[in-house]
Amino acid sequence: MKRHLLRVWIVAPLLIAVALAAACRSRSGPPQDAPRAARVPVATAPPAVAEQVGEGPVAVYGANVYSPGQKIYKELRQEDSLMAFLACQGEPDRVEVVENPGAAPLIRLEYSRGGLPHKGTVEIAPSPAGYYAAQPIDPNGSLKRSQSKKAKKSSESPSRPAPLPKRPKPAPPPDDPPSVDVPSEEAAEPVAAPEASPLPEPTAGQQDECPIEPWRSDCRDLCGPGAAWEWCEYED
Repeated sequence: MKRHLLRVWIVAPLLIAVALAAACRSRSGPPQDAPRAARVPVATAPPAVAEQVGEGPVAVYGANVYSPGQKIYKELRQEDSLMAFLACQGEPDRVEVVENPGAAPLIRLEYSRGGLPHKGTVEIAPSPAGYYAAQPIDPNGSLKRSQSKKAKKSSESPSRPAPLPKRPKPAPPPDDPPSVDVPSEEAAEPVAAPEASPLPEPTAGQQDECPIEPWRSDCRDLCGPGAAWEWCEYED
C-alpha cells in the first residue's frame, strides 16, 4: 500500500509537468494559415479601348489605320474569343466604347454597309477570359451620333450671362461759356479776268508766204499766245 502511494506521488508531478510543457508549446507556436479565397481574374480593357470611353461612335471601315476606330478593331481581332466572330462578320463600319461601372468598358459595333452577312449592332462585353459577343446582332440597332465627353461638359456647363451694357459717363460741365458763332462776311465775288483779244487771222497771201518767210514782221504778229500756225515755231 505504501509502495503504491509512493508511485502515485512520484508519477503525478511528472504528468503535470508534461501537460504544462505541451500547453506552452501550443501557445508559442506560429498560428495556422487561414484558407485563402480564390481570386477571380478581372478583364482589363486594351489601351485603345480605354482611351475611347465615352467619346461616341468613331469610324472603322475606310478610316486611317492610325485612327481610334482602326486601333480598337485591331486590338479586338487579337482576342481569342472574338477571332471567329470578326472573321465571319468582317470589319465594322463604326465602333463605340461605353462606360461600364465596376468592370471593363462595353464595346458596340455597327454594321451598316452593303455586302455584309448581317447588318445591325452587336455588343462586345468583357469577361475574365476576354471580350466576347454577348448577344447576336440586332438588325434594328444603330449607333447614335452621341457627343463626346468634352462636348457634354461644355453643353452641361451653364453659360455665362451676357455683361450688362456700360452706362455712359456724364459729360463734365464746361469751364468757359459757349462761344457764339459770329457770321462771317460774305466772300467777295471773284473778279473775272479780262478776256484776251482774239488773234488776227492771216490773209490768204500770208498763209502761202509765212511758212516760207516766217521771219517777216507781219507773220510774227500773227504768233501770239495760243497761236497754232506752223511758222510760229520758227526762231531767229
